[in-house]
Amino acid sequence: MPNILHSILTPFRDLLFVADCLHCGTPLRDGDRRVCRQCWDSLTPVRGGDHTLEVLRARFAAGGAIDGLEALCYFEKGGLLQSLAHALKYGEVTALGYELGYRLGAIVPPGSTDLIIPVPLNKRKERERGYNQSDWIGKGLSERTGIPFRTDIVRRRRYTVTQTHLNAQERKKNIADAFEVVLPQAVQHASCIIVDDIITTGSTIQELAAVLKQAGAARIVAAAAGLARLGEDG
Repeated sequence: MPNILHSILTPFRDLLFVADCLHCGTPLRDGDRRVCRQCWDSLTPVRGGDHTLEVLRARFAAGGAIDGLEALCYFEKGGLLQSLAHALKYGEVTALGYELGYRLGAIVPPGSTDLIIPVPLNKRKERERGYNQSDWIGKGLSERTGIPFRTDIVRRRRYTVTQTHLNAQERKKNIADAFEVVLPQAVQHASCIIVDDIITTGSTIQELAAVLKQAGAARIVAAAAGLARLGEDG
């Protein structure tokens, strides 16, 4: 399906002809979007006092580029977010990305930053998939918060293998020098939110944040639908 037509029709297709929750199998009620209300309500935002979040903040601080972190919930293997992330990334259910971003917007203060920037895919990978899942999360976040959403500021300069089966050191090496800021004037003295679907080791988000800081960004907040607990590289 051509990319333009795909982007127009896919969200509507996602909401049609679906009878059961994609995670628990409960019959959906009118107004439910692929997931039942009980499952949506089970998502618990990660809070700053949590020990794991504090350790992650310390890890980011070592690189000097991440100034804040927001996540809709923890990523648990076999849990709801794994079902959602898989459907979003591989099942073309883009409406889930928008919904996750909209819900993420509830914990991001409106007007707290200047720009929302999704983690970009390599153009080859985006053509293969037909879309970037982080774009849809960013669109939902922008709708909820009113913060402008931009996809033209950063590009992926080279193809990288999937991070899924790499350990922390391999991920860091794989993603090194993968991003380029093509509109540095857009981030000068700006406060930016960079959006990804799942943060695991944080290597991808840290690399992108460092590139944005080098281009003149003043503050970087990492935001994601899910946050892996320490020790989980999957």
